[in-house]
Amino acid sequence: QNSGSISTCNWILISFFFLLGSLFSFTIKAQDLFDKAYLLTLKDGKKWEEQYCVAADDLGFIWFGGPNGLNVYDGNSMYTIPFGEGERQINGKRVFQILRSDSNHMLVATDKGICRINVRNFGTENLVFTARKENLAKANHIQQILMSKSGLIWVMSMAGVHLVNREFKIHKSWYFPDHVISNATAVQHDRMLLFPDDHIWLVSVDTSDNSNASHKPNILELGKDYLDFKKLKPNQNLLEGKHILFINLNDTLGLVISGSINQNANVYTINLISKQLQHLDNPGIK
Repeated sequence: QNSGSISTCNWILISFFFLLGSLFSFTIKAQDLFDKAYLLTLKDGKKWEEQYCVAADDLGFIWFGGPNGLNVYDGNSMYTIPFGEGERQINGKRVFQILRSDSNHMLVATDKGICRINVRNFGTENLVFTARKENLAKANHIQQILMSKSGLIWVMSMAGVHLVNREFKIHKSWYFPDHVISNATAVQHDRMLLFPDDHIWLVSVDTSDNSNASHKPNILELGKDYLDFKKLKPNQNLLEGKHILFINLNDTLGLVISGSINQNANVYTINLISKQLQHLDNPGIK
């Protein structure tokens, strides 16, 4: 009996020291990781503390976008890409998203359209979407950009959706009804879901009447013919929340989050081939 107790004590001590050693090793590795980290501040050339988005290009440069423009960090210094209508300038001052286009270009979503920037010489191509005068500002206030494998660029604005071709020219624009556009105020990202065959789902508010745009959301689909949107009727639970977010995880799997502010959300995975939704039980997301 004593021998058994000693063996048990030895096992407990060995397990304890093994766990302690593992924690110590993990701590050392974490410290090593953060020893190589560096906090970029205004002293490094950053123009503003607040940032909306960050991305890396194929050269290893880090791109930062925010309410006051676009910065690029090359590992040593920070370069600010000016905004305006001149050469090597971006149209918009507020940058909401930065997306890698190819090995030579980055796409930038701003409050005045989108811009394609050459990462090697910072040359810019600005694209402004056409609309009626009263809707022009919202048509170019960009909320999200997605790029398909075939090179097509989907652009979500406060006024509708735009499709840009591989030559960075506008192929077509689809606009929401006027009463929806006039009530559009909040900038909500992740409103488009891209499928492998280049068609999309997008989130829009209910347009069944002309009151205001505070209704529950609709899910619309634009097929490969690119003619017009049709309203989908998915699982009713998906439409219970006031907000729906779409996230492309990879070529075959997406994530759908439905909920309202400060309430538990319904979370689904979606197979992008079969379009089958699977509810995730108890994700604990608000």
